[in-house]
Amino acid sequence: MFPQMNDRFEAFVAPAKTQRSGWYLVLGLCLIVLFYFEFTFLIILVVSLFLGESIGFADTMMMLAKADTPILVMLTLSTFLGMAGAVTLTATVLRDRSPVSLIGHGAIFRNMLIAGAVLAAIAGIGTFFSLRFYEMVPNLPFWDWMKWMPLALPLLFVQISAEELIFRGYLQQELGARYSSPLIWILVPSLVFGALHWDTETFGDNAILIVIGTTLFGIFAADVTARTGNIGAAIGLHFTNNFFALFITSMQGDMTGMSLYLTPFDASNQDAVRTLLFWDIGSILSAYIIYLVVIRLKRDG
Repeated sequence: MFPQMNDRFEAFVAPAKTQRSGWYLVLGLCLIVLFYFEFTFLIILVVSLFLGESIGFADTMMMLAKADTPILVMLTLSTFLGMAGAVTLTATVLRDRSPVSLIGHGAIFRNMLIAGAVLAAIAGIGTFFSLRFYEMVPNLPFWDWMKWMPLALPLLFVQISAEELIFRGYLQQELGARYSSPLIWILVPSLVFGALHWDTETFGDNAILIVIGTTLFGIFAADVTARTGNIGAAIGLHFTNNFFALFITSMQGDMTGMSLYLTPFDASNQDAVRTLLFWDIGSILSAYIIYLVVIRLKRDG
């Protein structure tokens, strides 16, 4: 059952109640999208110029999307600096509030660690047992992987934090300030988050499962945000999920440049991908349930 309005969530959405015009909400989202695309365009332009005239703008976009080398993964993740800057600019200029208010109050770091650790344990067990069903394909040598980690981890944190600041920070706060029903301030950001992952060209019939999985993730992240009054747990879940997907075991295809191992199949293997997606959804659901039990025990203890 969705959490109802509570003291923690009331404090979380309070900064958004100073300006409750719906036009500001729409304008803010448009500004975020515009700034993000302009920043991404700038990065692609710089990269294409650096690579020389033989590599055009469109080819550079395809290279960053594929990201099959560590440096291309770093460049792709760096585009989210634009997203983080966009939501910061929107909060500061358009809403006249501190960007820190998008994070919330309370045990932010503890929530992040607990949620991240729970999902890491489940994902680690899942990775171990997956070896019984198929043999992983070695990808990036371990020491090369380690050399990139000092840069990769901060950039991954920027990527997931930017998304959480927008969906569980800005959007959930703005909707929570206007509506009392959790069906709005939990479902709407989650549905938008899921819809942005629609990709029939890559995943075919499994595209709907991708959307369902990311929507469910958004619901779980919005739920723990409402219960705790900050986005710490959502960041922990998101960081761990993307860490395993990008840096431990990636599916053959796009964004494989920083992964230690690859699955022996790509997105064209519909059955194998479907099984993998169901497992991922189950892992997130398990982590969410365990996390709720942990925070309830801590609250009662």
